[in-house]
Amino acid sequence: MNKIYKGLLFLAAVSMVAACDIKQENVKYLPKTTDPSMLNEHFYEEEILFTEEEIGLPVVRANSAGAYTLSLEALLPDGLFLGSDCTVLNDNFTNSKGDRLGSLVSFKIEFVDGQSQSDVVFKLGQALVGSKYQGFVRFASDVEYNKNVGIDSCFFSLAKAYSWTSIGEGEYYDDFVGNRNAVEVLKAEGFDRYRIVNPYPAAVLTGEDLGYSAAGEAWGIGGAACPYIEFWVEEDGKHVSWNTKFSTTLDYTGDGDTIWIYYPTAFAKYAPYAAYCALDDNQPKVVWFYGVAYIDGMGGFDVTPCVLSLPGGPGLDFLFEE
Repeated sequence: MNKIYKGLLFLAAVSMVAACDIKQENVKYLPKTTDPSMLNEHFYEEEILFTEEEIGLPVVRANSAGAYTLSLEALLPDGLFLGSDCTVLNDNFTNSKGDRLGSLVSFKIEFVDGQSQSDVVFKLGQALVGSKYQGFVRFASDVEYNKNVGIDSCFFSLAKAYSWTSIGEGEYYDDFVGNRNAVEVLKAEGFDRYRIVNPYPAAVLTGEDLGYSAAGEAWGIGGAACPYIEFWVEEDGKHVSWNTKFSTTLDYTGDGDTIWIYYPTAFAKYAPYAAYCALDDNQPKVVWFYGVAYIDGMGGFDVTPCVLSLPGGPGLDFLFEE
């Protein structure tokens, strides 16, 4: 039986039999004393507002009469904590490859009389925004439950999300691709983190608009999409970074071989160029990105500068002045 909706079916089916006996094929069925269950097999909350301090994973029971204590175990990745007291069973829980996943702990949650749902509370105060925290919650081995409809474990994936606000229109140029175009720029509330929205518009790359990009005409569009480039200012207030690579949307061969722009430290040869990924000392609100144009599995071209003039900045005319 597919377990995706098993928890919901559990509440409906078992609560119906809680008040009466059911005879099926001459077998008398009575629900167990409490019949606990996870509400679902999976719990995905990956857009939690960064200001949130906790979140609850629901656990239910069919018979809500009387107080009840449920014994559970959880795999907690580093940086994620429970809202209840717990005992560490294994602080080096690993997968089959020997990679450490976090700590396995035991704990309890309480149901008061008449309560059909209680939550496993995760504390998010130390969770980093943008990082995923994955693990599981499962019944302790001695918990009795209805295996026909109950769910005894739940995988979770939690992540705090940034809150993005548009700060206006800037200008973006990629020296390798050749495109120069206006872009919307978003800023993460409370962070020096930005998104350049739609940096490689199809109309620009194919010459239907500004006609700037010979690269677009030569290779064509068909690579991985690039809805935005996300970057952040480092703690020194000057240098910038981005997550490994972003797509130019160009397809080098016509078979989906995307031309990417990699952060320079992805290649030892080009790692020194990370020092040049920074805010411009002479042009306020201008950001330089020195990345490596590269096709996965094939090879690369060289370091290429990409430049952003943030909203309120000078624009990029200065790049083309003789």
